[in-house]
Amino acid sequence: MANDLTVTQARDVKLLQSSLYPGASEASVGMVLEYCRARKLDPFLKPVHIVPMWDSKSKTNRDVIMPGLNLYRTQAAQSGQHAGTSEAEFGPVQEFVMGNRKVRAPEWCRVVVKRIMPNGSVAEFGVTEYFEEACSTTKDGVPTAIWLKRPHGMLAKTTESMALRKAFPDFAGQETKDEMEFCDQFVEKGLIDKLTKLINSKFTRI
Repeated sequence: MANDLTVTQARDVKLLQSSLYPGASEASVGMVLEYCRARKLDPFLKPVHIVPMWDSKSKTNRDVIMPGLNLYRTQAAQSGQHAGTSEAEFGPVQEFVMGNRKVRAPEWCRVVVKRIMPNGSVAEFGVTEYFEEACSTTKDGVPTAIWLKRPHGMLAKTTESMALRKAFPDFAGQETKDEMEFCDQFVEKGLIDKLTKLINSKFTRI
């Protein structure tokens, strides 16, 4: 039984490496399988991402498994309690100076998620996120490539992720890959170990 499981796992790792996670190490894809198994997710639907982060303590890159926005959307829908998500509302476009770059982006974004409560009422959980606070930057303080290319899209995804986590804290407690997209500030503050401990404490390995 154990040998069969090992063979199956090895097969799944190879399949995921060649399809959804090209270039990822066997160890990192193995973490994906463990994460998905613990949460009873289908790894072949790619509910999570492998995010490389620089660990300032060890001076090396470490892969961290993070959920994607689509996972929280799916879980909210499957809960039977999701009563809708508003379209992203944006504030006025402004010019920000970040590092040595000038960036034009909306000042803020607001998203409201509705949840059906146990008494049948519908509660609204709104989040307003500001570009300067949400934007992921390099060590030089310049927005990362994806934020430079899609400031509206990234701010909307980040805000929706936060709104879903606010409305559904029972299953959407961890930041998504969209919220932490290559965020060097996150790593430089030494929080990568805390994130790893959070994942390990929430999900029991099978």
